[in-house]
Amino acid sequence: MPAWDEIDLGWDELRVIPGSWRTVLSQWRGIYYIYDQAEGKGYVGPRTVAPMCWVAGSTMLHGHGGNVLLRERDPKTLRFTILQRVSPDMDADDVIRLEGTWKERLHTRSPFGLNEN
Repeated sequence: MPAWDEIDLGWDELRVIPGSWRTVLSQWRGIYYIYDQAEGKGYVGPRTVAPMCWVAGSTMLHGHGGNVLLRERDPKTLRFTILQRVSPDMDADDVIRLEGTWKERLHTRSPFGLNEN
């Protein structure tokens, strides 16, 4: 497994990550980034309780994860990376606040990015 800050996975890669990777990723909280290569827009999301890749992977595999702006995207054009790891006991509200700072810095709020809020 690469270092967390070197992870850059496409749809096909994320679908088949090894079990040992999933074990490691399940222990992390943090902020992830999904980049739509076709549109050149990004989405920032928090991982507060669930394993890091599981929700991001679900977002990519299903194309939206509940986000309207991701709903019509082709998952095969999406890339998943991790922006920041945080302590596993960091309060969920603090993770959400941190997510907001990444949205601001990376300009991922609509219309420039894929974050609706």
